[in-house]
Amino acid sequence: MGSWKLLDGNHAAAWGARLSNAQVVGIYPITPQTEVVSQISQFVADGEMKAELVVAECEHSALSICIGASAMGSRAFTASCSQGIVHMEEPIWFVPGYRLPIVMGVVNRPIAFPAGESKHGPISLVEPGFPVIFVCPMDSTHKTIIGNIMEMKARGASIIAILEEEDEEIKRLADDYIEVPKGIPEVLSPTLFVIPLQLLAYYLAVEKGLDPDKPRNLAKSVTVK
Repeated sequence: MGSWKLLDGNHAAAWGARLSNAQVVGIYPITPQTEVVSQISQFVADGEMKAELVVAECEHSALSICIGASAMGSRAFTASCSQGIVHMEEPIWFVPGYRLPIVMGVVNRPIAFPAGESKHGPISLVEPGFPVIFVCPMDSTHKTIIGNIMEMKARGASIIAILEEEDEEIKRLADDYIEVPKGIPEVLSPTLFVIPLQLLAYYLAVEKGLDPDKPRNLAKSVTVK
């Protein structure tokens, strides 16, 4: 009989790379995909996986390494996250354009960006049901944010708005919303609007069984140079 092994998502992705006989692994070890490439590195060091590990200086280069390797006929693997894929925006279109069979382990993680930047890459990730959280102060950006919300809704996104009281226009557009007190001076609004975001992050972590005070792969103090 075969044996069973309980793995988390990152280690399962590393095992997938090993079992698929990946020959070239372009790696940029950074949270949250550090554990994927660390496990692959251990496989190679222990002689359990025959692959060339190429350490890159950024996400962009990690994918570029895989593009070159795949174009030459090697099986290529890398790992990233949704924020990292945004940094890969320039080379990522070569992969489907050249029909390169690159495998990428994507560790789920939300993207944070100014609303006006959505057309420059992040909007490509949106599909029906994809949750998008908008921070909607009643300031000079309000009309622009309404336009961004409508663009996301047109692609089927689920809109969650953090808005000021009596902002009826955005309430009509949002699927869900959280109100904050109105009339806060613009210079102080980030202090108020960040509170619902912090609570959302906290309760999502708790719901997933994670300790918000001990983020994986992160330290609250730096003790090495």
